[in-house]
Amino acid sequence: PAHFNPKGTNPLLYFQVLLLSQQFEEAIRYLDSFPQYKVEAVHFGCTLYYYGLLRTIEYSPGVGFDFEKFLSQFVRQFGSTDPPKFALYYFLLHDEQKLINRMVKFICDTHQLDMLGYIQPDGSKKPGVVDLLPSNIANEIISRVA
Repeated sequence: PAHFNPKGTNPLLYFQVLLLSQQFEEAIRYLDSFPQYKVEAVHFGCTLYYYGLLRTIEYSPGVGFDFEKFLSQFVRQFGSTDPPKFALYYFLLHDEQKLINRMVKFICDTHQLDMLGYIQPDGSKKPGVVDLLPSNIANEIISRVA
């Protein structure tokens, strides 16, 4: 990395080299190591994960890439600013049980029960963030939080 970024002021060149050589996990890890590029690292990671380009299992510390853990750290760090918006990041998770577990934990940790929706005074239901999910997943989250 030092060859591509000798002054430590432009990590994007080495990040680009890692992307072009299809070292996606290493590219995300490298970009994430610069505080000013954490958001970009997460969004690149989300895109690569969505298209199935990340090997998402961490075999041991530093070997492999645990996308779920990476995403959770980001949501935990910034999620308190707008919990419903940051909860949407968990919708990317391919594993249904991991999605449910992360959503339940996030809702409980942030105490944002309105993400589950609520009954209005006229008896109608005001949908919450979980209502954007398939009903079986939403119902599972609601029952586990309640």
